[in-house]
Amino acid sequence: MSQVAQLYHPSQYKKKLCVAADCEYSIYCSFAHSEDELKLKKLHLLERSHDFFIFDYKTVECPFMQQHDRKNCVYFHNPQDQRRRGGYSKEECKKWSKYQKVLSYEDSGCHPDCEKSHGWKERDFHLQIYKVRKCKGGCQKQAHCPFWHDQLDRRRAPTAAQTARWNAVQLDPSPFKNTLISSPSFKSSFYFADSDD
Repeated sequence: MSQVAQLYHPSQYKKKLCVAADCEYSIYCSFAHSEDELKLKKLHLLERSHDFFIFDYKTVECPFMQQHDRKNCVYFHNPQDQRRRGGYSKEECKKWSKYQKVLSYEDSGCHPDCEKSHGWKERDFHLQIYKVRKCKGGCQKQAHCPFWHDQLDRRRAPTAAQTARWNAVQLDPSPFKNTLISSPSFKSSFYFADSDD
């Protein structure tokens, strides 16, 4: 599939904001020209609750191609930053590559339908771990810290509704089968779904 075809593929179409100041493609551009045009879950507009951090945080690829504060961004920017919405255990996967840069899930040493946690974000934002343990102090993560800082921030055991929602998630490998390619016109990197179309 050509790069242009990939940009207009339903898995990528209008999933990123256009960075061109005066876009020559106008309504035919494969990128969104406003947040209203984005065809993805707009995580940055959601209320920051415990459920948000357990079920949504870092589960959608970032639509912002301009330079921004990635450390405090609620979207993922690469496979090591990416989380699945639930359905996996809190036990760490021994096959997951922790110490090397991973450009695609296929390079990670494991597969996306694995039932174990991939990386610290999946483990620490897991339903049974998030805000259950106290932060050790000196925290730089602020609101994005997965550990509790005071009793108001602390979570007890997951509710029955949270557990049912977590367990209802089917681990689907298809959103994670990505190939990194570059768009020379936008000088940015994108992940595109593998497809024979």
